[in-house]
Amino acid sequence: MKRWLFTCALLACLSPFASADLLTPGSKLRITFRVDPAAPLPDTMTLDFGLVNVIAPYTVRSATLFDGATPLGTYSSTLFGNYAGALNLDPGASWKSPSSLWNFDNAIVVPFTSISGATIHGAIEFTIQTGSMDITLSQIYMTLNQATGPNTTFVSSPAPTIESICIESGDFTDFCPGDGSGTACPCGNNALLGSDTGCLSSLGVGARLAACGSASITGDTFALRGSQMPNSSALYFQGTTQVGSGSGALFGDGLRCSGGSVVRLGTLTNVGGVSQYPSTGQLAVSIKGALSAGDVRTYQVWYRNAAAFCTTSTFNLSNGLQVLWQP
Repeated sequence: MKRWLFTCALLACLSPFASADLLTPGSKLRITFRVDPAAPLPDTMTLDFGLVNVIAPYTVRSATLFDGATPLGTYSSTLFGNYAGALNLDPGASWKSPSSLWNFDNAIVVPFTSISGATIHGAIEFTIQTGSMDITLSQIYMTLNQATGPNTTFVSSPAPTIESICIESGDFTDFCPGDGSGTACPCGNNALLGSDTGCLSSLGVGARLAACGSASITGDTFALRGSQMPNSSALYFQGTTQVGSGSGALFGDGLRCSGGSVVRLGTLTNVGGVSQYPSTGQLAVSIKGALSAGDVRTYQVWYRNAAAFCTTSTFNLSNGLQVLWQP
Protein backbone atom coordinates (compact mmCIF):
# COMPACT_ATOMS: atom_id res chain seq x y z
CA MET A 1 0.00 0.00 0.00
CA LYS A 2 1.38 3.38 -0.99
CA ARG A 3 0.26 6.83 0.10
CA TRP A 4 0.35 9.63 -2.45
CA LEU A 5 -0.58 13.31 -2.45
CA PHE A 6 -2.39 13.70 -5.73
CA THR A 7 -4.12 16.38 -7.79
CA CYS A 8 -4.15 17.07 -11.50
CA ALA A 9 -5.64 19.53 -13.96
CA LEU A 10 -8.56 17.78 -15.61
CA LEU A 11 -7.46 18.39 -19.17
CA ALA A 12 -4.00 17.20 -18.28
CA CYS A 13 -5.50 13.99 -16.99
CA LEU A 14 -7.70 13.30 -19.96
CA SER A 15 -5.47 13.54 -22.99
CA PRO A 16 -2.65 15.21 -24.07
CA PHE A 17 -1.78 17.02 -20.87
CA ALA A 18 -2.94 20.46 -22.00
CA SER A 19 -2.95 22.58 -18.88
CA ALA A 20 -0.84 24.70 -16.57
CA ASP A 21 -0.81 24.02 -12.85
CA LEU A 22 0.83 25.44 -9.77
CA LEU A 23 3.71 23.63 -8.07
CA THR A 24 4.49 24.63 -4.48
CA PRO A 25 6.64 23.12 -1.69
CA GLY A 26 3.52 21.31 -0.45
CA SER A 27 2.97 19.46 -3.73
CA LYS A 28 4.88 17.46 -6.31
CA LEU A 29 4.76 16.84 -10.01
CA ARG A 30 4.50 13.08 -10.62
CA ILE A 31 5.13 11.62 -14.07
CA THR A 32 4.89 7.98 -15.09
CA PHE A 33 6.48 6.83 -18.32
CA ARG A 34 7.65 3.88 -20.35
CA VAL A 35 10.76 3.38 -22.45
CA ASP A 36 10.79 1.38 -25.68
CA PRO A 37 13.98 0.03 -27.29
CA ALA A 38 15.84 3.06 -28.67
CA ALA A 39 18.80 3.69 -30.98
CA PRO A 40 21.53 4.73 -30.63
CA LEU A 41 21.71 2.97 -27.26
CA PRO A 42 20.96 5.74 -24.72
CA ASP A 43 23.16 6.58 -21.76
CA THR A 44 21.42 9.79 -20.67
CA MET A 45 17.82 10.78 -19.94
CA THR A 46 16.35 14.23 -19.35
CA LEU A 47 13.07 15.69 -18.13
CA ASP A 48 12.30 18.84 -20.14
CA PHE A 49 9.72 21.48 -19.20
CA GLY A 50 9.90 24.13 -21.86
CA LEU A 51 8.82 27.52 -20.54
CA VAL A 52 7.64 27.77 -16.92
CA ASN A 53 6.56 30.83 -14.95
CA VAL A 54 8.45 31.08 -11.67
CA ILE A 55 6.12 33.10 -9.44
CA ALA A 56 8.41 33.02 -6.41
CA PRO A 57 12.04 31.76 -6.31
CA TYR A 58 12.27 28.01 -5.77
CA THR A 59 15.83 27.84 -4.28
CA VAL A 60 16.31 24.12 -5.08
CA ARG A 61 14.55 21.87 -7.56
CA SER A 62 14.75 18.10 -7.16
CA ALA A 63 13.58 15.11 -9.18
CA THR A 64 13.65 11.50 -7.98
CA LEU A 65 13.67 8.78 -10.63
CA PHE A 66 11.94 5.47 -9.79
CA ASP A 67 11.82 2.02 -11.34
CA GLY A 68 8.54 0.75 -9.93
CA ALA A 69 8.79 1.51 -6.21
CA THR A 70 12.60 1.55 -6.24
CA PRO A 71 14.30 4.99 -6.26
CA LEU A 72 17.24 5.05 -8.68
CA GLY A 73 18.58 8.50 -7.83
CA THR A 74 17.62 12.10 -7.03
CA TYR A 75 18.71 15.01 -9.19
CA SER A 76 18.97 18.40 -7.42
CA SER A 77 19.94 21.82 -8.74
CA THR A 78 20.08 25.39 -7.45
CA LEU A 79 20.52 26.77 -10.98
CA PHE A 80 18.26 29.85 -11.45
CA GLY A 81 16.92 29.18 -7.96
CA ASN A 82 16.77 32.87 -7.02
CA TYR A 83 15.07 33.86 -10.26
CA ALA A 84 11.41 34.82 -10.75
CA GLY A 85 9.65 35.15 -14.10
CA ALA A 86 9.59 33.19 -17.35
CA LEU A 87 12.23 30.44 -17.36
CA ASN A 88 13.10 27.75 -19.87
CA LEU A 89 13.78 24.51 -17.97
CA ASP A 90 15.26 22.31 -20.71
CA PRO A 91 16.41 20.14 -19.11
CA GLY A 92 14.71 20.39 -15.74
CA ALA A 93 16.42 17.21 -14.50
CA SER A 94 19.10 14.87 -15.87
CA TRP A 95 20.25 11.30 -15.25
CA LYS A 96 23.11 9.35 -16.83
CA SER A 97 24.77 5.95 -16.81
CA PRO A 98 28.05 5.44 -14.86
CA SER A 99 30.00 5.30 -18.13
CA SER A 100 28.36 8.30 -19.83
CA LEU A 101 30.53 11.27 -20.88
CA TRP A 102 27.63 13.67 -20.47
CA ASN A 103 27.65 16.18 -17.60
CA PHE A 104 25.36 19.02 -18.62
CA ASP A 105 23.69 20.71 -15.62
CA ASN A 106 25.26 18.23 -13.17
CA ALA A 107 23.47 15.10 -14.34
CA ILE A 108 23.26 12.46 -11.61
CA VAL A 109 24.62 8.94 -12.09
CA VAL A 110 22.00 6.19 -11.69
CA PRO A 111 21.77 2.46 -12.52
CA PHE A 112 20.91 2.74 -16.20
CA THR A 113 20.40 -0.87 -17.29
CA SER A 114 16.60 -0.82 -17.02
CA ILE A 115 16.47 2.43 -19.03
CA SER A 116 18.82 1.40 -21.85
CA GLY A 117 17.24 -2.07 -21.84
CA ALA A 118 13.69 -0.63 -22.04
CA THR A 119 12.57 -2.60 -18.97
CA ILE A 120 12.00 0.31 -16.59
CA HIS A 121 8.58 0.90 -15.00
CA GLY A 122 9.34 4.58 -14.78
CA ALA A 123 8.17 7.36 -12.51
CA ILE A 124 9.58 10.79 -11.66
CA GLU A 125 8.66 12.96 -8.68
CA PHE A 126 9.67 16.61 -9.14
CA THR A 127 9.57 19.08 -6.23
CA ILE A 128 10.75 22.57 -5.31
CA GLN A 129 12.12 23.55 -1.91
CA THR A 130 10.59 27.04 -1.74
CA GLY A 131 8.54 29.39 -3.88
CA SER A 132 6.05 28.44 -6.60
CA MET A 133 5.89 27.98 -10.36
CA ASP A 134 3.23 27.52 -13.02
CA ILE A 135 4.05 24.56 -15.25
CA THR A 136 2.39 24.04 -18.63
CA LEU A 137 1.84 20.31 -18.55
CA SER A 138 1.44 20.03 -22.31
CA GLN A 139 5.02 21.24 -22.79
CA ILE A 140 6.65 18.56 -20.64
CA TYR A 141 8.56 15.91 -22.53
CA MET A 142 11.46 13.50 -22.02
CA THR A 143 14.52 12.68 -24.11
CA LEU A 144 17.01 9.83 -24.39
CA ASN A 145 20.50 10.47 -25.72
CA GLN A 146 23.86 8.86 -26.28
CA ALA A 147 26.61 11.24 -25.17
CA THR A 148 29.63 12.01 -27.34
CA GLY A 149 31.08 14.51 -24.86
CA PRO A 150 30.22 16.49 -21.71
CA ASN A 151 27.73 18.71 -23.60
CA THR A 152 27.10 16.87 -26.88
CA THR A 153 24.84 13.93 -27.64
CA PHE A 154 23.09 11.94 -30.35
CA VAL A 155 19.33 11.86 -29.80
CA SER A 156 18.01 8.33 -29.28
CA SER A 157 14.68 7.38 -30.83
CA PRO A 158 11.96 6.79 -29.86
CA ALA A 159 11.70 9.12 -26.87
CA PRO A 160 10.13 7.90 -23.61
CA THR A 161 6.32 7.87 -23.65
CA ILE A 162 4.69 9.85 -20.84
CA GLU A 163 1.68 7.85 -19.61
CA SER A 164 0.39 10.11 -16.83
CA ILE A 165 1.28 13.48 -15.38
CA CYS A 166 -0.22 15.31 -12.40
CA ILE A 167 0.49 17.90 -9.75
CA GLU A 168 -0.18 15.95 -6.53
CA SER A 169 -1.62 17.91 -3.62
CA GLY A 170 -4.70 16.11 -2.30
CA ASP A 171 -5.16 13.25 0.17
CA PHE A 172 -5.76 9.69 -0.98
CA THR A 173 -4.42 6.18 -0.48
CA ASP A 174 -3.42 3.91 -3.33
CA PHE A 175 -4.19 0.29 -2.28
CA CYS A 176 -4.78 -3.26 -3.51
CA PRO A 177 -2.16 -3.51 -6.27
CA GLY A 178 -2.18 -6.60 -8.44
CA ASP A 179 1.53 -7.24 -7.88
CA GLY A 180 1.24 -10.16 -5.44
CA SER A 181 2.04 -8.05 -2.39
CA GLY A 182 -1.53 -8.64 -1.20
CA THR A 183 -3.86 -11.23 -2.65
CA ALA A 184 -2.18 -13.06 -5.54
CA CYS A 185 -3.75 -12.59 -8.96
CA PRO A 186 -5.92 -15.52 -10.15
CA CYS A 187 -3.59 -17.16 -12.69
CA GLY A 188 -0.14 -15.87 -11.79
CA ASN A 189 -0.83 -12.69 -13.77
CA ASN A 190 0.79 -10.46 -11.15
CA ALA A 191 1.93 -7.01 -12.26
CA LEU A 192 5.45 -5.70 -11.65
CA LEU A 193 6.05 -5.19 -7.93
CA GLY A 194 5.48 -1.55 -7.07
CA SER A 195 3.73 -0.73 -10.35
CA ASP A 196 0.49 0.35 -8.61
CA THR A 197 -1.80 -1.26 -11.20
CA GLY A 198 -4.31 -4.08 -11.20
CA CYS A 199 -3.51 -7.63 -12.32
CA LEU A 200 -2.15 -8.08 -15.84
CA SER A 201 -4.65 -8.19 -18.67
CA SER A 202 -4.24 -9.77 -22.12
CA LEU A 203 -2.28 -6.62 -23.05
CA GLY A 204 0.51 -7.69 -20.70
CA VAL A 205 0.02 -4.72 -18.36
CA GLY A 206 -2.31 -3.95 -15.48
CA ALA A 207 -4.88 -1.13 -15.51
CA ARG A 208 -3.89 1.99 -13.59
CA LEU A 209 -6.49 4.11 -11.78
CA ALA A 210 -5.36 7.62 -10.84
CA ALA A 211 -7.13 10.51 -9.10
CA CYS A 212 -7.12 14.01 -10.54
CA GLY A 213 -8.42 17.35 -9.32
CA SER A 214 -9.69 18.45 -5.93
CA ALA A 215 -11.81 16.09 -3.80
CA SER A 216 -13.70 19.01 -2.24
CA ILE A 217 -17.46 19.20 -1.74
CA THR A 218 -17.59 22.96 -2.36
CA GLY A 219 -15.09 22.99 -5.22
CA ASP A 220 -15.29 19.51 -6.75
CA THR A 221 -12.94 19.10 -9.71
CA PHE A 222 -12.18 15.49 -8.78
CA ALA A 223 -11.91 12.95 -11.59
CA LEU A 224 -10.90 9.31 -11.90
CA ARG A 225 -8.62 8.44 -14.80
CA GLY A 226 -8.13 4.86 -15.95
CA SER A 227 -5.32 3.89 -18.33
CA GLN A 228 -3.55 0.82 -19.75
CA MET A 229 -6.82 -0.92 -20.62
CA PRO A 230 -8.18 -2.45 -23.84
CA ASN A 231 -10.39 -0.21 -25.99
CA SER A 232 -13.53 -1.61 -24.39
CA SER A 233 -16.16 -0.56 -21.83
CA ALA A 234 -15.01 0.60 -18.40
CA LEU A 235 -17.23 0.94 -15.33
CA TYR A 236 -16.11 3.39 -12.65
CA PHE A 237 -17.55 2.71 -9.20
CA GLN A 238 -17.39 3.96 -5.63
CA GLY A 239 -17.41 1.90 -2.41
CA THR A 240 -17.25 2.43 1.32
CA THR A 241 -14.68 -0.22 2.28
CA GLN A 242 -11.41 -1.81 1.21
CA VAL A 243 -12.07 -5.46 0.34
CA GLY A 244 -9.90 -7.92 2.26
CA SER A 245 -8.53 -5.14 4.48
CA GLY A 246 -6.91 -3.63 1.39
CA SER A 247 -5.53 -6.84 -0.12
CA GLY A 248 -8.52 -7.47 -2.38
CA ALA A 249 -10.38 -10.65 -3.35
CA LEU A 250 -10.29 -12.71 -6.56
CA PHE A 251 -12.77 -11.45 -9.14
CA GLY A 252 -12.62 -12.26 -12.85
CA ASP A 253 -9.05 -11.97 -14.11
CA GLY A 254 -8.19 -9.54 -11.30
CA LEU A 255 -9.00 -8.38 -7.79
CA ARG A 256 -12.05 -6.69 -6.30
CA CYS A 257 -10.66 -3.88 -4.17
CA SER A 258 -13.56 -1.48 -3.53
CA GLY A 259 -16.59 -2.84 -1.68
CA GLY A 260 -19.27 -2.17 0.92
CA SER A 261 -22.07 0.11 -0.24
CA VAL A 262 -21.37 0.53 -3.96
CA VAL A 263 -22.38 3.36 -6.31
CA ARG A 264 -21.93 2.89 -10.05
CA LEU A 265 -20.59 6.26 -11.16
CA GLY A 266 -20.64 5.69 -14.91
CA THR A 267 -19.59 3.54 -17.85
CA LEU A 268 -17.29 4.86 -20.55
CA THR A 269 -15.51 3.51 -23.63
CA ASN A 270 -11.72 3.51 -23.53
CA VAL A 271 -9.92 5.28 -26.36
CA GLY A 272 -6.21 4.58 -26.62
CA GLY A 273 -6.64 2.50 -23.47
CA VAL A 274 -7.76 5.56 -21.49
CA SER A 275 -11.01 6.93 -20.09
CA GLN A 276 -12.08 9.30 -17.34
CA TYR A 277 -15.05 9.87 -15.05
CA PRO A 278 -16.64 12.39 -15.08
CA SER A 279 -16.47 13.21 -18.75
CA THR A 280 -18.58 15.80 -20.57
CA GLY A 281 -22.19 15.77 -19.41
CA GLN A 282 -21.63 13.47 -16.43
CA LEU A 283 -22.34 14.41 -12.82
CA ALA A 284 -19.51 15.38 -10.50
CA VAL A 285 -18.31 12.55 -8.27
CA SER A 286 -19.47 14.35 -5.10
CA ILE A 287 -23.01 14.58 -6.52
CA LYS A 288 -23.22 11.14 -8.11
CA GLY A 289 -21.66 9.57 -5.02
CA ALA A 290 -23.93 11.54 -2.61
CA LEU A 291 -20.92 12.68 -0.59
CA SER A 292 -20.38 14.97 2.40
CA ALA A 293 -17.24 16.51 3.85
CA GLY A 294 -15.30 13.97 5.90
CA ASP A 295 -16.54 10.96 3.93
CA VAL A 296 -13.95 8.30 3.10
CA ARG A 297 -14.67 6.41 -0.11
CA THR A 298 -12.91 3.81 -2.23
CA TYR A 299 -12.78 3.72 -6.04
CA GLN A 300 -11.97 1.23 -8.76
CA VAL A 301 -12.55 0.67 -12.48
CA TRP A 302 -13.90 -2.60 -13.94
CA TYR A 303 -13.20 -3.16 -17.64
CA ARG A 304 -14.05 -5.66 -20.35
CA ASN A 305 -11.18 -7.91 -21.47
CA ALA A 306 -12.78 -10.39 -23.86
CA ALA A 307 -9.55 -11.93 -25.20
CA ALA A 308 -8.87 -15.53 -24.15
CA PHE A 309 -6.72 -14.94 -21.10
CA CYS A 310 -6.37 -16.21 -17.52
CA THR A 311 -9.79 -17.38 -16.26
CA THR A 312 -12.97 -17.98 -18.28
CA SER A 313 -14.16 -14.52 -17.20
CA THR A 314 -14.01 -11.68 -19.71
CA PHE A 315 -13.21 -8.80 -17.37
CA ASN A 316 -10.49 -7.39 -15.13
CA LEU A 317 -10.02 -4.50 -12.68
CA SER A 318 -7.59 -1.74 -11.79
CA ASN A 319 -5.88 -1.00 -8.50
CA GLY A 320 -7.98 0.67 -5.78
CA LEU A 321 -7.97 4.25 -4.47
CA GLN A 322 -9.23 5.55 -1.13
CA VAL A 323 -10.11 9.24 -0.90
CA LEU A 324 -10.86 11.53 2.04
CA TRP A 325 -13.35 14.18 0.91
CA GLN A 326 -12.70 17.73 2.10
CA PRO A 327 -15.27 20.53 2.81
